[in-house]
Amino acid sequence: MKTNCPNCECEIDFPEIGQESISCPSCGSKIFLSGDGEDQTITVELQRQRLADRFELLAPIGKGQFGEVFKAKDIALDRYVAIKVPFRKSLTYAQLSLVQNEAQAAAQLEHPHIVRIYEVFRSSNSATIPSTSTNTSTSPKQSATHRDTETNDTSPDSDGSQQDSLCIVSQWIDGRSLKDCLLDFQGNYRAIAKVCIAIAQGIHHAHQKGVIHRDLKPANILIDHQKSPHVTDFGLARRDRKTNNKKESEPLIVLGARGEVLGTPAYMSPQQAQGLSESVDGRTDIYSLGIILYELLTGQRPFSGGSRGLIYRVIHEDIPDPRKLNPKIPIDLARICQKAAEKKPEARYSTAEEMALDLERFLAGEPVRANPWPWSRKIKRAIYQNRMIAAAVLCSVLSIAAASPWLTAKKPDWWASAPTVTIDSSDRTPNTKFLFIRLDPKTWLPDEKMPLQLGPFKAPVKERVPPGFYRVIAWAPNGRSHEVFRTVPSETEPPWGVRYKGFERNTTDKSIKLPSIRLFSPPTDEGWTKIPAGDFASSSITNQNQRFYVPEILCGTREVTYGDLRSKHIALPMGMEFPADAKDSDPVTGLIFDWAMELAESLGGQLCSETVWEYCSQEARKTGSPLQGFATPPAEVTSLSDFGAIIRYDSASGPSRAVKNIGPSSIDVGFRIYRSASVPSSSEETPHRIDE
Repeated sequence: MKTNCPNCECEIDFPEIGQESISCPSCGSKIFLSGDGEDQTITVELQRQRLADRFELLAPIGKGQFGEVFKAKDIALDRYVAIKVPFRKSLTYAQLSLVQNEAQAAAQLEHPHIVRIYEVFRSSNSATIPSTSTNTSTSPKQSATHRDTETNDTSPDSDGSQQDSLCIVSQWIDGRSLKDCLLDFQGNYRAIAKVCIAIAQGIHHAHQKGVIHRDLKPANILIDHQKSPHVTDFGLARRDRKTNNKKESEPLIVLGARGEVLGTPAYMSPQQAQGLSESVDGRTDIYSLGIILYELLTGQRPFSGGSRGLIYRVIHEDIPDPRKLNPKIPIDLARICQKAAEKKPEARYSTAEEMALDLERFLAGEPVRANPWPWSRKIKRAIYQNRMIAAAVLCSVLSIAAASPWLTAKKPDWWASAPTVTIDSSDRTPNTKFLFIRLDPKTWLPDEKMPLQLGPFKAPVKERVPPGFYRVIAWAPNGRSHEVFRTVPSETEPPWGVRYKGFERNTTDKSIKLPSIRLFSPPTDEGWTKIPAGDFASSSITNQNQRFYVPEILCGTREVTYGDLRSKHIALPMGMEFPADAKDSDPVTGLIFDWAMELAESLGGQLCSETVWEYCSQEARKTGSPLQGFATPPAEVTSLSDFGAIIRYDSASGPSRAVKNIGPSSIDVGFRIYRSASVPSSSEETPHRIDE
């Protein structure tokens, strides 16, 4: 009596009666037997007697470790069937129940490329599991020899129910297994694509019904006389079911109580090989189909060897390029094969239907969706294949790095916890540079307690930046530039609807995308007045007895007017409206602080902070410059404190300062903007406090 090795499928002879196990002469795998030959024969004979009333057993087709398969005729329905009779000790009582569950799952699969299971007879209670199909006039098809590779359990159940046995009645297919006719397809690439399309469509149907095959291989695919494939042997299938509104995976049958490999290592996915049952889904069958496609294309499997070495290669190695073995293989078909057999499930086709559609594109001469491996992937593979050389090169590089302090410089303390920040100009001008200067949110001046300057970075920026409030300076080679304010948030800080406090948080990698920056050309109109650089003593209550430096700037000659917004087609912030009677010469009033910040950035400038406003006011009084509006209504909003907006106004008795909440009703408060006369290259070239 002969059977096939469950690991390499090599044909081997059964041992003499009484021997409990044998070793495969090809791969060395150990195979346990279910019982002595006499017991097996008696079991089959008893089953044949039980089946005689319903079926005419015509001839035995084959015999394996699981049991014996017969060609039979269903007398009641006048059709040919295949009947599988397991040996009496092949299954425990619990496993018999699992076979019934598997039959229930497989019986739901009505597809032209899946072998139907009609009924399961169980001897202890005469139970049957009928198919749900009502079509009893199906034309008889005939089955190839069934070879079962499941291992057996010889341990008796404690309740003595070991005498239970069953038989499985399935569709009869006339033809051979794909394993026996691989050579018929060699070199016929269109026929290979067509047979794989049909297999993919069949397993896609099974996946939609929640059934995963888990042992897809050429021996489990029958080819009829019309060259049409039929998937059979759902013996290791897993059915997904919903329990209490949660999707769970239930193993329907596991014939390997001694811990043997479930599936055939040459075709199993890396996730199966690692025993990651929770990671096994429909994509494991797609991997197996990719290996089958590889074997059809090249005439050999991608991996070979003993079971341990084979499983190691399945887990750790990519399949070879089929075209390395045969350059005549169409490149698109090779790409489809490699994508289906990717190591990571997410890199494979997400469904078998997607793979079938890509194969149909190949047949139609259309571009396939399977992309070739990128150079990075090829390099990684080359490194793995030459890992001894790569290790030597790495040691050399590390030695050089250890001798180069600039390569091994210690990262700042904030580096590990800082998010990755991305930002670019609104028109993505090439070679734009960005400089980040952290500010004190209370003074809007460079942070003196935790000073930090990052950059300049070249666009598009993707750098680690610690949380904080920043002045971001952007400039392009064509002379356009802009200075804006941006916030890098903490992990819990929510985004706001204005640019200086807005951001997008990527929930996957926790990166932060800041609003892009529009770049402006240097101003040429008459709305600006140049103020020379200098330092001054502040008269503000909060800044008394402190001196500040302001670089050369361009300050707005007057407050921003409605005419400025209309002429430059500035979009108003959400919630803000033009007053019906507003004239072009009227200062913009009735706004909140965030609106002033948004409009200042849209006009190409910055809102005058309290420091800048006070310096410009002193210069206007001292030099008689054309600056207007410091001593005439409206007052001007400058900065934001914990208690409200800071409002400045030069009255007849001297500079005045107020802190209050402002809004649409604040028609006595406007704002003024400024911009640097030249692009700052450091915090020292922006407004800052200086020591006495």
